[in-house]
Amino acid sequence: MQFNRYQVAFFDALRSGQSNIVLNAVAGSGKTTTLVEASRVIGDTGSMVFLAFNKHIAAELGNRMPGVACRTIHSLGFDACCRASRSKKPSVSDKKKYVVFDSIMEDNWHLCGTRMRDVLGKREPKDFRYDVVRLCDLVRSTLTDPSDSDAIGLVAAHFGIEDYDGLAIECAGECVIRSDDLWKDGGLLDFTDMLWLPYRFGYSTRSYKTVLVDELQDLSASQLHIAMSALGYQGRFIGVGDPHQAIQGFAGADANAFYNAMNTTGAIELPLSVCYRCPSKHVSLAGEFVPQIEASPNAKPGEILGIGNDDFWNVYAHESGDLVISRTNAPLVQHALKLISQGIHARIRGNDLSEGLTNIIKRVG
Repeated sequence: MQFNRYQVAFFDALRSGQSNIVLNAVAGSGKTTTLVEASRVIGDTGSMVFLAFNKHIAAELGNRMPGVACRTIHSLGFDACCRASRSKKPSVSDKKKYVVFDSIMEDNWHLCGTRMRDVLGKREPKDFRYDVVRLCDLVRSTLTDPSDSDAIGLVAAHFGIEDYDGLAIECAGECVIRSDDLWKDGGLLDFTDMLWLPYRFGYSTRSYKTVLVDELQDLSASQLHIAMSALGYQGRFIGVGDPHQAIQGFAGADANAFYNAMNTTGAIELPLSVCYRCPSKHVSLAGEFVPQIEASPNAKPGEILGIGNDDFWNVYAHESGDLVISRTNAPLVQHALKLISQGIHARIRGNDLSEGLTNIIKRVG
């Protein structure tokens, strides 16, 4: 395979030293292919782990990187919890945080019931429950001290969660503390715990000589901690990501995760700037936001048309298989209905609109 100059420079850096490296990889730059080749360049795959964002990616890379442990960060944290539990067999339930919240309400209703009614006003108690449970997750994902109300308040403000005159902050901190107790007493944990508990109680993960991390820009503080803890003595960190594609902030990801990882590991930053996914005109447009992105030498020119909503039907002959993208769903519905009326299959955000309408007609009829 013919690698581009950025890939070659990356492979040379892998061979020539032991520096930690983060790859600033634009969209469509061939990250997977580059990482597969990197595993071959580094060698010693038996002491290497690839940490993926989800099971699908881990499985895909596992097939292409024989001998390399391809895992999710959650699985690495869960293993650390299992080893620490010793005689107890851990059980996993993502309903745990709701059970904890409900127990707090039940135990303290005589203290906070009236206060909650005053704070909520016309709002639903379920909204308060949802916000507290979400804040409980974010406290753990950001590695925030659950006994520090001021710090929890900053987390709530950062993620746009209402504090309900401080009541949500108090309840979220208590939720985390009680959740920790449930783990210590009975071995019960949820998915956020898999990342939080190793930090909270100092559990060690299995260590590797080389740690490769994908989607670096979307890591939360707790995920980054697990990845760092997997580095063995004089271990090497290789991270790949795109700061311009950070989309997991709602789930507790650190907006500066890419550069925080680079600074934490003292890594050097290398570019991976050639996009193989898009036509050259599309890449030029993307360059207004990501200046370093380059089109592949073999990219087709492509076509970009600026049309208004009224021109949607006059400029292009629509066919099944075409893609229409909108920032929100609502503007798509009118067009989807018209496409269906013309016998063209339409789906909105994974939903089969024509089937849904058929079901409605059947119920009405």
